[in-house]
Amino acid sequence: MVTSGVLALYLLSVLTVTYCTNDDDKKVFSGKIMPLERYKRLFVEHRRIQLEAVKSLQGFDDNTRKYKLVNVMLQKLFLVLSEAKQNLTQWGFVPGIDPFPDNETVREAFSKVVENTAMFGDLVLRLPDVVHGLFDKNTEWNALMGWCVWFSAESKVFDGGSEKLLNLMSQEINLIPKEDDYINPFTEENQKLKEQAMKDVLETAKVKNKD
Repeated sequence: MVTSGVLALYLLSVLTVTYCTNDDDKKVFSGKIMPLERYKRLFVEHRRIQLEAVKSLQGFDDNTRKYKLVNVMLQKLFLVLSEAKQNLTQWGFVPGIDPFPDNETVREAFSKVVENTAMFGDLVLRLPDVVHGLFDKNTEWNALMGWCVWFSAESKVFDGGSEKLLNLMSQEINLIPKEDDYINPFTEENQKLKEQAMKDVLETAKVKNKD
């Protein structure tokens, strides 16, 4: 059984580490120019690892420890994002206008923003009750995430599933108006409704079998 301490270290590691899939992709952090498309491949791979990490947290039975783990993760996540934003702003990097950075330091800050913004999206969509309890009351985090979503949307990194994630998380935290059919199936309320619906189906099936 995975202990909360081990899980916490693993989850924190995926906030700041970028994964290279082969020797060619390791050039990403060797100071050499990396095309945007190559970075997007790495981004997709890292997204897979992040999502698995969040799913493991979803399955953690101890709600008290889960809350503590999410709190620690968000503290670290927003610290990383804040430092990256400060650096990118200081360097004058503007996503969507400036080309994909070939400078290793700028590229690292760029990566930290888009990857940790996506990680926050996984957390707030899959653990909404816990994350909202910590995030909604923190005005600094709200303002920072607004900037990060803007940066990510303009970065040209998010497309397909990741672009959908960005849209859903923006609705979830009220950065944009919720669509009429928007529903987060992972809220405690909706989970209970789903469980009750399944019970009702089973009960109906039992009655039919008796008849």
